[in-house]
Amino acid sequence: MVETNVHYPTDSTLLWDTVRVITRLIGDLDELLPQGVPGFTNRSRSARRRMQEIMRIAPKARPRHLVSKYRELIHTTEQVIGNAREVLNST
Repeated sequence: MVETNVHYPTDSTLLWDTVRVITRLIGDLDELLPQGVPGFTNRSRSARRRMQEIMRIAPKARPRHLVSKYRELIHTTEQVIGNAREVLNST
């Protein structure tokens, strides 16, 4: 058995993990297909930044900022999922 650090699963980290894993899988597919995968945008950096911003919001500021940051992260995740669906439908 190997020990590893596993982050506590919050909504923001799960959304970021979704973006990260889908982007990695599409990247793997890009390497396997002779024509590659056109039109897929890597949004993992944007998603990571939104996730980190959510994690850093001070408790007093949460009511003002939390909803807008989550909306941005959800929007980014939806874009990645939509792009991945387009890639799968075109292959």
